[in-house]
Amino acid sequence: MNYVNKIGAAVGEIVRKYKLENKTVVNSFDFWKVRAAKMNNPKLVAGNYFYPDEFDAANYDTHAIYGSFPGLQACSKAIPDQLQFARFLYQTGAVLKTYNGSFFTCNYLVFNNPHVSNLTKAEMSKQFGGQVSGGAYTIYRMAYTIEQIDAEEKIIDDMVKWGVERLISDDVGRLLRKFRRAREKFPDCATGSTGTIPKDHLYNKKKKPLIIGHRGNPKVYQENTMDGFESLIKKKFVDGFELDVFLTKDKKLAVFHDADLEHLTGQKLNIYESTYEEISKALVKKEIDYDGKTFTFDKARPIPLLEDVYKMFQDKDFVIYTE
Repeated sequence: MNYVNKIGAAVGEIVRKYKLENKTVVNSFDFWKVRAAKMNNPKLVAGNYFYPDEFDAANYDTHAIYGSFPGLQACSKAIPDQLQFARFLYQTGAVLKTYNGSFFTCNYLVFNNPHVSNLTKAEMSKQFGGQVSGGAYTIYRMAYTIEQIDAEEKIIDDMVKWGVERLISDDVGRLLRKFRRAREKFPDCATGSTGTIPKDHLYNKKKKPLIIGHRGNPKVYQENTMDGFESLIKKKFVDGFELDVFLTKDKKLAVFHDADLEHLTGQKLNIYESTYEEISKALVKKEIDYDGKTFTFDKARPIPLLEDVYKMFQDKDFVIYTE
């Protein structure tokens, strides 16, 4: 304990030495350290952590950990139930009150966990008898999988709604993007203005977000084929499709994604060096490999012209993204 107190006191002293009381906050899982730092330097902003294990009454002895802390002995005796005592410490700021602490930081799983507390921030403020400043650690942990990190998004949103004031993260870049703070300052060198989509455009008559078929309906029919585009007419609530075009040697707009036909047709032809008559003889294959996975279709299909697609959908309520 003497060593722990020395660490806290040393932190309080060095903060005083460099006059960093208005920039530094002191926080620890060991409340004895924080108390020692605060006693050494009363100007410090200090607080303590809470983590999920403290609310596991079967495996964590809250009384043994906190019961001997100055100012909490009577509370420990008055609340013999382990879980209730842990909730009391968290919901009332009892630990902070013993050393004039200013804030607490929790493992993010503690927030909005009904097993721990269902109090709003305003309700907790009444229990604290003053300001409540809550923070959370560790957001987007490096050791987590992508699925685990993605699952944290709703928890973070819930914590923000609760009123959390600090988020400690392994991936600050993701947090910056989430809260739209990762904005670069660019020179004011562009002229003109951005356009607007006219009110009478079909885009504005559709429910958002629009559902757009990428290159038609490529899981059912080969990409960028007329059958793929037409198949979407039968699907309710599909709003349109995207397609790609290249200009042929004879100035026709062929609907195709690559400049070279070989991958999808097996023919070594370059669109802008070939006429559409030449291209039309190269059918999109029945079997197509995408990144090592083979997709099989019912038959080979021709490469359409953009003009024919536009004619087909001229009277249809489909938004056509032409790339």
